[in-house]
Amino acid sequence: MILIADSGSTKCHWILCDQKGSILKEEKTIGILSIDASETGIGIVEGSNFDVVNVLTSGIAGKHRAGGQSARRFERLREMEMNGYFHRIADYAYKAFLEEKEVAGVIIGGPGYTKSEFIKTKLLDYRLQKSIITVIDTAYSGAEGARETLDKSEEFLKDIRLME
Repeated sequence: MILIADSGSTKCHWILCDQKGSILKEEKTIGILSIDASETGIGIVEGSNFDVVNVLTSGIAGKHRAGGQSARRFERLREMEMNGYFHRIADYAYKAFLEEKEVAGVIIGGPGYTKSEFIKTKLLDYRLQKSIITVIDTAYSGAEGARETLDKSEEFLKDIRLME
């Protein structure tokens, strides 16, 4: 182990090293998804670092729109747009949580029922689907929602050091 102390500061950082002196990587990396019908924030918690790696916007029209279509047709179009949006979320989550970083678990948060609908679709890769730690209700989505999801999931992340 190597101790690094900032000059003139009382803060210290520990760096784990193997016997040869090579720096060891943090064992646990957690993925954060903050999903809403309008936007999704994708974040990664690695050791004491938290980064929002991407924010996706849906481009889906609200539930109310000026006429021109039957209510059923409008509902079908909205469902198709939502399904496409869920596919995009699953693709980005796969890239961020499996290709770029190997996550040990995923925490999903967001306002409303969109997060539950996303989980029910089973579009998320089976490895990520199995590793869902918890689902949390938040007031925000996107980057702010990812941060709020992290803050509210503190009890589930006791094994991981987080930035204060």
